[in-house]
Amino acid sequence: MKRNSPVANVITTAFSRGLAAVALLLAFFAISRLVTPASEAGRVFLVITVSSVATPLLLFGDNSLLVRELGAHGRSAESVSLVKSVVKRFLLRNSVLAGLAAVAAFAVTDGGFATTAVALTLLLPLISLLGHALQGLSYLNTAVLAMNASFPIALCGSIVASRYLNGSTASSNTILTALFPLSALAVALGGSAILIWALRRAQAGEATAGTRSDINARDTQIFWIIHVFVAVNNWVPQLIFRAVDSDANFAFYAAAQRLANVVSFLVIVANFAFAPYVAAAVKNSDFEKLRSSYYSITRIITFLAIPPALAMLIFPSQLLSVFGSEFSQGAPILRVFAVAQLVNVATGTTNTVLNMGGKSEVLLKAMLTATVIGAVVSLATFPLLGTFAIALGGGATLVAQNLLAAQGVRRDFGIRPFSVSNFRFAPSGGIG
Repeated sequence: MKRNSPVANVITTAFSRGLAAVALLLAFFAISRLVTPASEAGRVFLVITVSSVATPLLLFGDNSLLVRELGAHGRSAESVSLVKSVVKRFLLRNSVLAGLAAVAAFAVTDGGFATTAVALTLLLPLISLLGHALQGLSYLNTAVLAMNASFPIALCGSIVASRYLNGSTASSNTILTALFPLSALAVALGGSAILIWALRRAQAGEATAGTRSDINARDTQIFWIIHVFVAVNNWVPQLIFRAVDSDANFAFYAAAQRLANVVSFLVIVANFAFAPYVAAAVKNSDFEKLRSSYYSITRIITFLAIPPALAMLIFPSQLLSVFGSEFSQGAPILRVFAVAQLVNVATGTTNTVLNMGGKSEVLLKAMLTATVIGAVVSLATFPLLGTFAIALGGGATLVAQNLLAAQGVRRDFGIRPFSVSNFRFAPSGGIG
């Protein structure tokens, strides 16, 4: 199967991911404007946040397994067989979980949120799984549509339609018990149809001689634990901050962390677009092209990330004041996370190379070590710095994890993320 240049895919995927971000922003805007009072909108935002955290965990590593194996085998008969096996296992497992969640929700809420529980445990993870299957098959922009854009668009459209058809403000109960699950169901059905179309095309592909894609239980367990660490490192510091400080200071912390994530947007896109190519290169032992593509992508995303990172370091108060004048108090936190995210970008797609290159255990050890380092930094500096130490520990975790992962790709793949020569612009190949 002919593949496009990884660099070209990063560029096109950045555009589609940007559109997906706009779709999510529009959904948030619709909720904040059409769902009143603010406490009602807050309930909807909380469920959306919970779904963002829970969805990758409820896939139990099957998503990363699909991307790696489909990337390695391409659009072939083996890929079709693997997708069928993984989806079948997912539906059996998550249908049971959805049933248990619905029963629990029915008991606690008198049935009001049973449909929401089904959407959170079955439908939204199914949408994500379908999107990852399309990603592994190298339908990258279609995968972004399925995973990131379609649900916010469907939810936004249903809220707007409900508001104007009923002539009154949409309530959080209506959104969460009816519009939220119905939108998820519609997107899941649409995503299933797209994947079936993609698999029919792949069915005609040539079988990969002498290979077969099987579900490796150990690999999926490691993938799942990695997702757990990602969730812990992203969200637990926020929860700890909220437990020991005021609502206002928590808002400053959360706003600063989310604003700093702008720096890492391109590395997130690069990880998404590069993953199938890493799997294919490692399977074919084409390590020279893997290194060449890695360096090309890292140069581009690093140079593009430097301006926003510098802006956050030099003008943190002014940038945060966009959220409100009082948010400028989060300037020190923004500086910490801006530096950490710049290191994240400068190390490139190290996580993806390890994960898709069969070295997930190396990445897991890096994450575990980095989590311990972040905790030690927070505890050691808390008596002197107070709750700012939590932000310092969060930044230290991100920096340590990327540096340890960079050491891993250097040892196992010969990739040197911080070699000065890697940041000279020069023509370089992609994985063909």
